Amino acid sequence: MTDRTREQLGAASGLVVAVLFGISFVIGLSPEPPNMSDSAVSVATYVSQNQDALRVEILLNTLAMFAFLWFLGSVRAGLRGAERGAGRVSGIASGGGIVGATFVIAANVFAAVAALRPGETDPGITRALVDLQAISIGLGAAAFAVFFFAVAAASLYDGGLPRVAGLLAAVAGVAALVGVVTIFTTDSVFAADGAFGFWVRYAAFVAWVAVASVLLLMNPPGRRGATRTRSTRR
Repeated sequence: MTDRTREQLGAASGLVVAVLFGISFVIGLSPEPPNMSDSAVSVATYVSQNQDALRVEILLNTLAMFAFLWFLGSVRAGLRGAERGAGRVSGIASGGGIVGATFVIAANVFAAVAALRPGETDPGITRALVDLQAISIGLGAAAFAVFFFAVAAASLYDGGLPRVAGLLAAVAGVAALVGVVTIFTTDSVFAADGAFGFWVRYAAFVAWVAVASVLLLMNPPGRRGATRTRSTRR
C-alpha cells in the first residue's frame, strides 16, 4: 500500500464517520425516544419495545467512533506538518479527540447494558443507565471542545488544515463546550435531548468531520507539506 493510498483511506474515514452517524441518527428518531424528563417506566418501555433498533444504533455509533479515531490520525498529520516546535497544539488536539471518543464509547456501553435484558431489568436501573449514557456524552463534549479549539488554533495560525476547517472547528468547539451543561439539567434546551444540548452539538460535529474529510481528500497532509517545502526552497 502506497503512502498516497494510506492518506486517502485516512481522510476518507471521516466520511465514514458522517455516514454512520447519519444512519444512526435516522434510526434513533423512529419512533421518537422519550424525553430526559419522562418517567422511568416510559424510558424502560421504550428500550424494551425498541431493543433491536437500539442495538443497531449502538453498533453504528461505536463503529463511527472507531472510524473517527482512524480519521484523527489524518487530522493530526495535517496539524503537525504545519506546526513548528514541539507540536504541542497538534498533540492537544489528538488527545482531546481520543478522550472524547472514549467517553462516547463508554456511553455506548451504558446503552448496550440497558438494551441487553430490558424485560428483566428494573425501570429505575434502565433509566439510570440511559442517564449515564447522556452524562458520559456530555462530559465527553468537554474533551471534544479541546479537540476542536486546538484544531482551530493550529489551522488558523499555522495553516495545519484549510482555513474553512479551522473556522468550522471553532464553531464546533463552542457547540461542544455548551454541551457540557447537559449534565446539570433534564428539561430545557440545554438538556441531553435539547436544541443546544444535542441537536446543535451533534450537527456541528458531523458537519465538521465531513467537511474536514473532503478537504483532506482534496489536499492530503503530505502534499501540503511538500508544497510548503518547495515554496520555502524557492
